[in-house]
Amino acid sequence: MAAAKLRTVDDERRQAKRNSPADKLTVEAKALAELKVEKAAVEGERRTVEADLGPVRYLATLIGADNETVLRWFILVVALLLDPAAVLLLLAATRTRAQAPRQRAGRAIERAKPVGCQIAVRPETRMDEATRTASLRYN
Repeated sequence: MAAAKLRTVDDERRQAKRNSPADKLTVEAKALAELKVEKAAVEGERRTVEADLGPVRYLATLIGADNETVLRWFILVVALLLDPAAVLLLLAATRTRAQAPRQRAGRAIERAKPVGCQIAVRPETRMDEATRTASLRYN
């Protein structure tokens, strides 16, 4: 009986020794898989950034400067040239919208006018205070 107990204890110890490295291997394999997924995500982001910086790199090689300097100059040029242009376009659009109703009214009068007929426009007459007051009372 004592020999059987020793064997079972010995077998359990050996099994524990075998399971311990297997468990460690499983844990390490999971960690490795997570790191590979993270590496793939970082590689994808790196490729996206490289694709976005492609024109900057080309310009930097053409000029003979580093990427950062070229990017700073590009941002400065865009800020100095495109911002004022945007403001001018906004002002032009505002002015065009303000003039549009007057132009539409003028075209409507010309379309409604019969051919060969002229429209006489009388200058506005000024109403004196008494006439204005009287017209306000009766209207």
